Amino acid sequence: MTTHYKIYITLILLLASLSICGQDGFSRTSAFLEDTICVGESYNKNGFNIPRQDMPGLFIFSQHGQELHLYVFPTPRIQILASSDVVCENPVSLVVISINDTVPRKIKIGDIACTDGSVETPESFPTSGKTAQGVIFWISSDETYSWVASPNVETETWGKGAGTDSLTPDIPTVLGWCWPSIDTAGFQNTVAMKNAGPQSIFPLAWLADLDNGWFIPTITQMLTMYAVIPIINNSFVIVGGTPFPTHLNGMDVDWYFWASAQHNSYEAIVVGYDGAVYTTPKLELWNLRQIRYFPLPTL
Repeated sequence: MTTHYKIYITLILLLASLSICGQDGFSRTSAFLEDTICVGESYNKNGFNIPRQDMPGLFIFSQHGQELHLYVFPTPRIQILASSDVVCENPVSLVVISINDTVPRKIKIGDIACTDGSVETPESFPTSGKTAQGVIFWISSDETYSWVASPNVETETWGKGAGTDSLTPDIPTVLGWCWPSIDTAGFQNTVAMKNAGPQSIFPLAWLADLDNGWFIPTITQMLTMYAVIPIINNSFVIVGGTPFPTHLNGMDVDWYFWASAQHNSYEAIVVGYDGAVYTTPKLELWNLRQIRYFPLPTL
């Protein structure tokens, strides 16, 4: 599906009216046609067929007894929105000129990361013939990489050991309701959990597909995902995955997701259906949505 853009262009001119000043300094009413275009556009109105104009300025054309005063204005900086029109606005007239979609699309939260390294919009994915890897839920400020959420939801216990057997070293031990504000080391946490013991003691860590870059999100990464649920939920559906439960799709009040943080030897951290952070026994059976880093292509 073709993506369209709209570019709004406002030209601030010093023209005060439709009158033209003569050599005597007094304004006299124009007896000719006046109109405007942007640099790089042709003009085909009022019986005139004028080729592309590449220089700004006022140009006068005569044809079939008519005279056209055509103002050609330089195209200023543009702001990308979402359609396919250029609007040149000035005090003389308003001209809308269609253009081709030549402005690169920006990757957005809710876009679909594909297994071939490309990114598709939710609208274009169904006809792209590509395979979804996950849904983008966070983009770095320099737009070079992102966090991608798996379309699938899995269910497992965090740990099955007793006492210190299930206390994982080298990952956050969250006390009370506090957690680090820069808690983003989900991959390192998952590696530490897997290295701490076998699948029989740390089944959640072994469920994560570390070999292909997938890991258990931290608290902050889970909360970041929760913050954009209204944007990403439809994308999960489009790729055949499982959306988060919300009031709009029959919210399950028992729906909790594991984070890669623990409270003590016996308890770990989940993020609830309401976005709150809870401690829960590691032996409880709750949900996991794996995430991974995804480098963004240049579109």
